Amino acid sequence: MNKEELAKHLSKNDGLDRGGEIRTAADEDGNVFVFSENKYGCPVIDVLVEGQGKETAYFKTGKGEITVYEETGRMLEETDPREAAISGRWYPETVPVQKEVPDVMTVQLMKGNDKLGSYYVGHDTTKSGRESLGQLIWKEDIGSYHSDSINVELLRKAIDAYNDPEGFARNVERIKQEREAARQKEVQDMAVMQEIMHSVRGGME
Repeated sequence: MNKEELAKHLSKNDGLDRGGEIRTAADEDGNVFVFSENKYGCPVIDVLVEGQGKETAYFKTGKGEITVYEETGRMLEETDPREAAISGRWYPETVPVQKEVPDVMTVQLMKGNDKLGSYYVGHDTTKSGRESLGQLIWKEDIGSYHSDSINVELLRKAIDAYNDPEGFARNVERIKQEREAARQKEVQDMAVMQEIMHSVRGGME
């Protein structure tokens, strides 16, 4: 089964749409991450754990209100001399205003084919605002709302892999090498211990 077939298989089971470029990654424990894009132009993050099934973070956008700060036209005097030295003596007065936007971001969490809940990814967060920052999703978007039902750390790890695939792959390789070195040392230590025991037993005969 190739990556595209895998994405279609996942969508057939849970009803979510997956398209765009399908990418995959695997961590040092063999868990598989599948990355795709949905109709909202947002990522779909799937975590596949052998023997435990699938967990999904489905990011999407919708209409909502955010808080913006608009200038009133008045200037206020900075009373903190340190701030005044940095930013100047005067600054514009602003007031919070609720503004309706079309692209407030939320994330739908799923365990297998079961929807667990949909949450705002962050206070006053829009897709366009994040795109201007150069990063659409963050691992902190996966809160601990359902930590008893899903593996929050694995979903966050998958988002790290989505955002920095090369860095993630290097880290996985480093961990594998460290584990292999530890295993080799354990084998060597065991061989030395057996040699010592054999020598002691020989001396006792």
